[in-house]
Order: sequence, then structure tokens, then C-alpha cells
Amino acid sequence: MVGEFRVFVPGVFIVALIANGGYELAIMMPTRDRDAYAILKLSSRILFVIFLLLLPVGVFFKASLSDLFNVPSLAFWAMFWPVSIAMEGGCNSLHQFLVRKKQYRKLSIILLTYAAVYSAMALAGTQIWFSVHVFYIAWISAQAVKLALYLAFYFNEKSKDQKMLQAEMPSQNLAWRYWQYPAFHLGSGFFNTTSKESVAPLLSALYGSTVAGLYSMAFQVLFLPMRFLSQSVTTVFYQRIARAREIGEEQVKRETLNTLFFLLLVSALPTFILALFGADFFAWLFGEEWRDAGTYIKWLAAFAVVASVASPLTSLVNVKFKLGWFFLFNVALLLTRVGAVALGGYMALGAEMTIELYGWAAFAGATVLVVWMLQLAGIFKRSKNDSAGVG
Repeated sequence: MVGEFRVFVPGVFIVALIANGGYELAIMMPTRDRDAYAILKLSSRILFVIFLLLLPVGVFFKASLSDLFNVPSLAFWAMFWPVSIAMEGGCNSLHQFLVRKKQYRKLSIILLTYAAVYSAMALAGTQIWFSVHVFYIAWISAQAVKLALYLAFYFNEKSKDQKMLQAEMPSQNLAWRYWQYPAFHLGSGFFNTTSKESVAPLLSALYGSTVAGLYSMAFQVLFLPMRFLSQSVTTVFYQRIARAREIGEEQVKRETLNTLFFLLLVSALPTFILALFGADFFAWLFGEEWRDAGTYIKWLAAFAVVASVASPLTSLVNVKFKLGWFFLFNVALLLTRVGAVALGGYMALGAEMTIELYGWAAFAGATVLVVWMLQLAGIFKRSKNDSAGVG
């Protein structure tokens, strides 16, 4: 039941990531707030066009999508895909705007409210009507609440800036000035997200929605807490590493290593406890039919730890201006991760071995990414003092 819903959600995340044209990622960059407002408006227009283009897909191809992913409920809910994608895309842009305004408390309120609304509706709904449709209703309702809060806080900030907005004109050619964001950042984010979120739909197509649901539960238990941690650490690390670059290479090394060790310390112990006892824990908490979800955690644990470290460190890509190489690297990640799942299906390895193969492929790619980030930070370079000591 949950597996059917978990095929719907990755489609939202993947398409929402490109629905703003990538310009939401440039909202942080302009010196003037007036230009940030203009970029937000540009990304919103692109989002509206994408929404109009997706509407016929959801309406006229819902039956085909249901058959493709082996998910009967998509025969109805696929028509809500464009709406859900538009709401998620709008939240992505407004999130970047509020980060620029340093409204971290408001962002926390939004994310906690969203999680509370979804959890409460899903739990209460399944007690009344035990159906997959409850999860769709809870998801879309929670998205609507999240978007409403983002809009409320955005218009509050806009009212404060009204005099500035009336007095200043936006700079010309902003779309061209920040073309690297849709060209490289957008592609990198799309391929990275697709390499993770496409696994559940692929497993559903290969082994059925039950396997997809078990995998998604394992993935969520491992990655959801780390996602909140990584988002917080990324914001702080990016600010610190940008300042450290102005101070010197040694400061960049220090900030990078401090972040690396902190994330390893926080993520490793709980993750490996789940890897050791996850199967019994899931069987005890949710019932014996969920034991396989705990087993899948074992094959995803190493990837989860390294990925939690890699995500914040990728801020070095912006600082070191390696956007083009990062784009190519994420293409390689997509090919290896999706290729591992496809290979497992082609060789008829079975669900568990296919997930194991994916876990190790994803772990290898994330490890290479961490090593590259450390190289960008200059960790493998000798300091001047060390060189002088050797001489």
C-alpha cells in the first residue's frame, strides 16, 4: 500500500527540481535584494509554464503511468502530479528567498508544521480508512499548508521591502547573468536527485509496489533525519567556507575537516545500530511483514553515512567554481546507481540483492565525491610550514 504512494512522491521531487528552471538557486547570489525579487519572479513564471505543460500528461496519460509503474492508484492520482509538482517547486523558490533573508526560525516553523500535518493526517486517516488514498490526501494537504506558510512569510518580507521595491529597478539581463545555474546547478541537482528518487519506481516496475514500499521505508528512516541535519550544516558551512577562502587555504582546510568529523560522529553510530538491529526493530514495531525493510537498511547504511558527509561539502563546488565538473560527476552518479538497479533486474538477482548492488554502487560514488571535495579543500596538499620542515 505504502509502496504505491512512494512511487508518486519521487516523481514530484525529481520534476519539481527542474520546474523553476534552476533560477531559484540564483536567488542567493545578487548583492541587491531588488534583483533577488526579480529572479524569484522569473523562476515563478517558468514554474507556471511547466505546470501548464504537465497538465495534459497527468490527465491523459494517467492509465499508461499506472501500468508502467505497476501502481493501480496512479490511475486516479497521476492527474494530481502537476499540482503537487507546482506546489513543491513554489516551495523550493520561496525557501531560497527566506534563506537569503536569514529567516531560519520561520523556515523551521514551516518544516515542522509540514511534517506534523502530514504525520497527523496519515496516522489518523489510516485509522478511519486503511487505504493508500489516505497517504495521497495527507501529502497534498501538507504540501498546501507548507506552501501557504511560505507565501505568508514571503509577503510579510515583501511588505517590509515595499519602499525599496518602488524606489529601485531590477538589474538588466539577470537571466543571462546567472545562466550557469540552470545550465550546471540545475542539471547537477536533477541528476543527483534522480539517481536517488528513481530507485523506488524502478523497484516497483521490477518487483512490485510492495518491495518499493519496503525500500522507501528503509530509505526514509535512514535519510530523513540526516536530510534535516545536512540542510542546516550546509547553510552554515557554505557561509563559513566562503569567508575562509578569503582568509587563506589553511582556514578552508580547518573548516572542511571540522565539518567532516562532526558529520561522521553524528551520523555513523545511529546508522550502524540500525544496520545491525533494523530487521528485528521493524518487525517488533510495525509487524513481521516489515522485517525486509530493516534488512534493506543494512545494504544502505554505508551509503547513508557517506552521503550525509558529502552533501554539505559540495558547497566547495561553488566556492572553487567547479560547476561544470560537478555536473558531469552527477551524470556519472546517475548512470552507476540506476545502472545497478537495472543490472539487478536484468540478471534476475531478486529484490534484496538488487538493493544491495545499488547500495554498494551508491556508496562508491559518494566516497569518490567526498575525496574530490577534500581535494578541492586542499586537504591532500602539504602546507608551507610542512614543506619548510622537510627541507
